[in-house]
Amino acid sequence: MDFYEDLEELELPDLKYAVCGSGDSTYDQFCTAVDLFTAAFEQTGAKQVASSVKIDLEPDAADFAQLDQVVSAIVAL
Repeated sequence: MDFYEDLEELELPDLKYAVCGSGDSTYDQFCTAVDLFTAAFEQTGAKQVASSVKIDLEPDAADFAQLDQVVSAIVAL
């Protein structure tokens, strides 16, 4: 929570970021933290280097493939 709140006060135009998280799709607000962190990073001026990944409960093969793409995007920087 502290980290999230601290983002409101930062300017990070040179930062590259990606966001991933897990949640439970039976809840109305599935992986809302992923969306909130993405928005918070955008407000800092940081650049998103990969699409956000939302994992329903435990990761499956498709989730691992998405995470591999995120890692590849970061490593390519």
